[in-house]
Amino acid sequence: MSKTTKNRKRSLDSCSSITDFVVDKEVPIKEHNKELLMQAFEKPTQIYRYLRSRHAYSPIFLTRTLSYMKHRMSRKHGSRKDFHVESLERKIRERAEGDSLQRQQNLVISLKCFVPNNCRPASEKNSVVVDITLQKVCHKKRKDTIAPVTPIHIAKREIPYSTPENVHFETVVINKDHFNNQSKNLVKTYSLLFTATVKTSEPLECVTEANESNELFSLKKRKIETVGCYKAELTVFDRNQRCLLEDGEYELILHECSKSVNGSHFVRNKFTKWETIANTEDDLKEVGPQLMFDLAWSSINGYTQPSKALLVDANNENSSLVSNTAHIGMLNKNESYLSLRSEGKLSVEKKEKKRTRVVYQFVYNNIILQQTKASSDLRCPWCSVACMYINPLMKHLQNCHSRFKFHYTTESKGCRIDVSINELFDGSYGGNPQDMSHSTTGYAFSRNGPVRRQVVTEVFVYKTKKVAQSSTDFIDNDDVDTSVRPLVAGHNRLYYHTNTCMPISAEEMDEDSEAENDPEWLRIKTQLMIDEFTDVNEGEKEVMKLWNLHVMKYGFVGDCQIGVACNKFVDNNWREIQSRNLYNNFVTHLSNLYDFGLLSATIMRSTIRRYNQLCARNQFSEHKDMLQSNDLKHETTRNKC
Repeated sequence: MSKTTKNRKRSLDSCSSITDFVVDKEVPIKEHNKELLMQAFEKPTQIYRYLRSRHAYSPIFLTRTLSYMKHRMSRKHGSRKDFHVESLERKIRERAEGDSLQRQQNLVISLKCFVPNNCRPASEKNSVVVDITLQKVCHKKRKDTIAPVTPIHIAKREIPYSTPENVHFETVVINKDHFNNQSKNLVKTYSLLFTATVKTSEPLECVTEANESNELFSLKKRKIETVGCYKAELTVFDRNQRCLLEDGEYELILHECSKSVNGSHFVRNKFTKWETIANTEDDLKEVGPQLMFDLAWSSINGYTQPSKALLVDANNENSSLVSNTAHIGMLNKNESYLSLRSEGKLSVEKKEKKRTRVVYQFVYNNIILQQTKASSDLRCPWCSVACMYINPLMKHLQNCHSRFKFHYTTESKGCRIDVSINELFDGSYGGNPQDMSHSTTGYAFSRNGPVRRQVVTEVFVYKTKKVAQSSTDFIDNDDVDTSVRPLVAGHNRLYYHTNTCMPISAEEMDEDSEAENDPEWLRIKTQLMIDEFTDVNEGEKEVMKLWNLHVMKYGFVGDCQIGVACNKFVDNNWREIQSRNLYNNFVTHLSNLYDFGLLSATIMRSTIRRYNQLCARNQFSEHKDMLQSNDLKHETTRNKC
């Protein structure tokens, strides 16, 4: 019994040691798999991160133009169905009529108050006088002269200093006749010049008397009046005769200026400085004081106070200083607009959208090694594109991140996307191969002039059938035929030079450099080498030059082509042989070809016969032309007699 117990104890100890060894061995295997996962996903992730930053800086395409991203398109294209070329003219005419309508109305300005840029307490005795001047800037007749300006004084009003409790409008009406060009000079622009003269009184404490016995100072308060001048310019009609002022509330920032000797105003601090954009109201107040007024175009004549609806409801969505009544009016306006759209069968009710929670699982060697937290933010984890829905997200992942494989699975609480490395990705370029031969991306960077493109057909508009998107398209996508016809058709191939191994560009396609066997330098070199021969006469040299250049041009390389070469040689060079008297040398050249077995006797005789026929035709035509010319001469002499 003791032996059996000992054996059992040994067996139990051995099993425990094996399990400990297996547990200790699983830990480094997991760590090793995680390292392999990081190495496999590192390079594609870096590439897609770089492409994201490059696309953000200079996008190649817009995401909202993709077929599965139409929900990101903010504007509607319903007007394109009824679009005609005549509609452009109609829009321009309506815009011109709107500007002319404003020219037919009076400009009503209701001055409110003057708000200083400092935080001084407003005094009741402080007053601000606002002077309004209409300036007409005319066209200058010469370049070296200053454009003439015709000022027209409109009105001078006194408004309260700082914001008063009881708002009292000082109304100024500018007649429509001022905006009509009645002078001889052509008016280029119309602008309003606001000049505010501020008189402020500040208390000053000074010592007037001293009582030595009591050693007390009697302080008498005095006041100092200061006069400040501020001005600003506001353009009404620009050089294109477009009205830039609309109905609404305005806060005009004034700049400090001073009066010169003749009484005209000029702005201080004309030196150049960097400009900063004011983001908040406090920054705007630090720039300078503000002049608050209401502006409206109306047919009212005279200095009458405009209606409240004209001043309150105008342009209230662009102003931050809107009263409560105006805000309520704006909401009612929007509500009526929504009710009108609801009549057009467009739902305006806001429905709570169920957010889909997405979990990403990274798989390597069919082992899940990493899992992210569940998130309802449907953004691409590599390029941060907001897809907003699960179907566009899967489309984006499959089309833009082809280095990975994505498998979609639905769950009770959301969905899961398994990410793995795509082993079938080869990185080949599927577009026009001519684009790859250029050092720059595209033809927009050609600074040396226009560049010819390769003959290729690129489909810019590819309208497919509308397919209802559903999440089932991504579950079992192995059996679905996802092949799409290529959007680039034509010469989708890249050729190279045999001599330099450089790619042939599109502008070199018409000039076949590979088939050019007789460049000019080679023809000159061949003639010079033949001239160096000393054992042949000059006639044989000339025939050899003509024959070698003929063979180089047409590329005759076989013995069977010698007959065709001789006939073509006679057709092209018989005039030159006749003019230079090289007939005997030509026959000698043919006999040499016959002696070496390159030319048969029948072809030799036919070649010589062809040459004689061409010469005879030429002589007959010349003799005929000579006879016709003699007949004409005889007829002219007879007519003279």
